[in-house]
Amino acid sequence: MRYLIINTDYPAFLSWFYGQYKNLDDCSYQTQLDLHEKTLFGVSAVYSKYLNKLKHKSTEIHANNMLFQFTWCKENNIDIKLTERWKIGYKKSVIPWVTESKKWLQVALSKQIELIKPDVIVNFDVSLMSEGFFSDIKTHYGLLIGQHAASPLDDRRNWKEYDLMLSSFMPTVDWFSSKSIPCKYFPLGFDTDLIGLADKFKKDISVSFIGSFSNIHSSRLEFLEAVSSEVDVKIWGPYHSNLNKYPNIYKSWRGEAWGKEMYEIIARSKITLNHHGAIMPYANNFRLYESTGLGALLITDNLPGLSDKFEIGKEILVYTNAEDCIGQIKKYLKEDEQREIISINGQRRTKTSHNYLHIMQELTEIVSNQL
Repeated sequence: MRYLIINTDYPAFLSWFYGQYKNLDDCSYQTQLDLHEKTLFGVSAVYSKYLNKLKHKSTEIHANNMLFQFTWCKENNIDIKLTERWKIGYKKSVIPWVTESKKWLQVALSKQIELIKPDVIVNFDVSLMSEGFFSDIKTHYGLLIGQHAASPLDDRRNWKEYDLMLSSFMPTVDWFSSKSIPCKYFPLGFDTDLIGLADKFKKDISVSFIGSFSNIHSSRLEFLEAVSSEVDVKIWGPYHSNLNKYPNIYKSWRGEAWGKEMYEIIARSKITLNHHGAIMPYANNFRLYESTGLGALLITDNLPGLSDKFEIGKEILVYTNAEDCIGQIKKYLKEDEQREIISINGQRRTKTSHNYLHIMQELTEIVSNQL
């Protein structure tokens, strides 16, 4: 069966990626994809890897990566017109202003779907394309599945062009179900091929945190500011102006870390912290599985759904507030043996219960039931 995985990359990651590979525009489309996969950033390549292991054929597309998409179009003799790349707007309704158009996204993606003719599309960015985009090209694919986590969606949009929605966030499952859109709970996980990283590094970072600092993470910033005032926490994440308001965080900030570098930092950490930010309370992010999978002791906020994923106190630790977290950090930095026991238990649980081979097997079963 042919799968097409549609993904988008964070703008901050794209800026970093282009900075790492300055001659990308001289490379073929496949070389660009290979270099992206080498960074270990994102999960679209992980989906394809395990679907291919299960004897399916899977391709991933990074739909908002302009350089990738333009290179693909050039290699396939598809012309992106000037009006599909740029549009004229007006500042203060008077001054003409040229801005980037998103029409090229639709042109490139529609041509890719037409050429690949996938049996199944899994779209990780359900808000990227305008309503009706997939309906207009329905003859070129079989099943359309959307996958979405926690951020709010357009309540006015008609989502019925999707045959099925998947989400690791139960409030999202309930939201789609309330609109009579078929939606199933579908878990996040970890690529267990990365577990070997944990054996390559010494645990030379006592406490780490890796994450974002945008406005929706205001509670995270308050938490980290309090914790880092008492404990030496090494902090990584894309720069945001919010950092300037929190002197303890800014002092502990080490810059951004993506993909492989991020995994190496976690593997080097005795303890790593997790905080979900100011979203509807439910335990649901990749750090739960990355931290445990790479052998760090995970200390995370105590949210609903967490006990379904890990045994609290045996496989991970939880905190109720910054003061509680500080106390646990200080305790388990001293108790090496107990810290390592919990870390090993957490890694074992992720390896057996939260691995992407099993998750992709679940996806193929869902698809079989839908067709």
